[in-house]
Amino acid sequence: MMSVPGGSHWGGGISISAIDQALIGLMLMGQGQFKGQQILSKQWLQMMQQPCDVAPYYGYLIWLNKDGALFKDAPRSSWFAIGAGSSVTWVDPVLELVCIMRWIDASKTNDCIAQVMQSLDL
Repeated sequence: MMSVPGGSHWGGGISISAIDQALIGLMLMGQGQFKGQQILSKQWLQMMQQPCDVAPYYGYLIWLNKDGALFKDAPRSSWFAIGAGSSVTWVDPVLELVCIMRWIDASKTNDCIAQVMQSLDL
């Protein structure tokens, strides 16, 4: 199926549990390692987190929050994988946080992030 990069397909993607989604988030936060095995190169992970020229809030298939424009209550160190249906994998390596939000009303995502941030003892 031809598609623009990052385009959603509603049926052409993957079916994944929240637990598996969290495991992927942990692997990404862990510099591409899972159970001691390097799955993705550290170089790829670094490239994922570099803003692209066209959209400085977007890397390689992840949304960046470096200026707080994506989610104002999320730390600037946070980045997000956001799929169709507002399936969100929130990764923050500084906080050592992986948070999964599924089928959330997109307009309420920042409110949920604010609640999580308030619950953390920082």
